[in-house]
Amino acid sequence: MQSFMTKQRFRLIGAILFLGVSVLVFFLTRPTQLVERDVSTETSLPDEPANSPYLANHRNILTTWFRGGTPAGVGDRGTSNVKSAWYKDWRLHLGGADTGQLALTRPGLDNLYYFALPCPDYNEQGIIPAHIDQARAAGLSLPATIDKNHSAFKNLWIQVRYGSKTVYAQWEDVGPLGPNVKNDCAYVFGSSRPLQEKTKTIDSALDLSPSAYSYLQSNLDTGVIKTSWAFVSAEAVPDGPWKANVTTAGPDW
Repeated sequence: MQSFMTKQRFRLIGAILFLGVSVLVFFLTRPTQLVERDVSTETSLPDEPANSPYLANHRNILTTWFRGGTPAGVGDRGTSNVKSAWYKDWRLHLGGADTGQLALTRPGLDNLYYFALPCPDYNEQGIIPAHIDQARAAGLSLPATIDKNHSAFKNLWIQVRYGSKTVYAQWEDVGPLGPNVKNDCAYVFGSSRPLQEKTKTIDSALDLSPSAYSYLQSNLDTGVIKTSWAFVSAEAVPDGPWKANVTTAGPDW
């Protein structure tokens, strides 16, 4: 009897082993099903739709803020903002230094929603035709007259997005400036990432006014945020605090 039970036990173990091997062989030898992968979301950054107005090289840009019309300070790395790229004394056009005390609506004065990007249209030698050509190639509508008294870039508009918030601002200075990041028009008008990301010599590739920055991030002490930005025509700019005073003045050299 014991011998019979032993034989039955071995037969049961053998059957279990045979079944396990058979199942393993089935899964290893069956045809592999091809799963189609949707790669459309991989052609653009995950936080932007395929039809995003923000070019790939204008997304996730380190952005900080600066105060127009203020003298050099520790936060500006010794750079004075009393002068701008187009004004001898920015304070005359703002109604004073932009220290947070200026009224939003100031008839006849400049917009408190302004920004700086590192591509000038003018230098000590005069107009820079190559930079203006790059802007036109990017599809920007520039003034019909461009000379010492009529800037190609001053007063242009951009929209800037941070999370669910979007702000609009006008181009009123050239910067941020630092070693090896001047004349970065390939980033501003082309398809290149900012030189700032390569050189690490400055903290940002887009500077906003305190009003524009705090519209996106109420705490100025954050210092730097990552935004996406795009040029936009003046006609496409919606109503908002950025239209309380729209800058129309040209250079005052």
